Amino acid sequence: MKKLFVSIILFVTSLGFSQDWNYNFEEAKKFAESKGGYIAIPNNAAENSFLKSILGGRKGGWIGVYDPNYNTNYSYTVGQKKNPSRFVDIKGKSLTYSYWESTQPDNLVEGYDTYNGQQRVSPLGEHWVAMDGNSGKWWDYGNHFGTGNAK
Repeated sequence: MKKLFVSIILFVTSLGFSQDWNYNFEEAKKFAESKGGYIAIPNNAAENSFLKSILGGRKGGWIGVYDPNYNTNYSYTVGQKKNPSRFVDIKGKSLTYSYWESTQPDNLVEGYDTYNGQQRVSPLGEHWVAMDGNSGKWWDYGNHFGTGNAK
């Protein structure tokens, strides 16, 4: 029960729903682990719906799904779907459930992420997953030049 509690609290607060909490994915993951838990992993539609209900229409929250290998099969256009099988849960297991937005995951590299062939953010692409607080759908996120790290 303790692990689930930490997971749910972290899920709700990890994207800044409280003035005191504003973690990127890696910071949120480390924080949860330091408390003996992990970021919530929705393993079926009921769990996904439960987590969405906690968000209550807010902008979104990290879920325990990511691309640990930072896959380099990028897209340069929003919505150009790229290999959802690259994602695993934070326990390293293949996903048995997913609820991607229809245009996701796209592993997007935005126009200013590189300049004259030089990488301006690290890592390129989108490798962490957040749930939309209104729809419960999943989106991949990454660091993009000019917007800072994904938070």
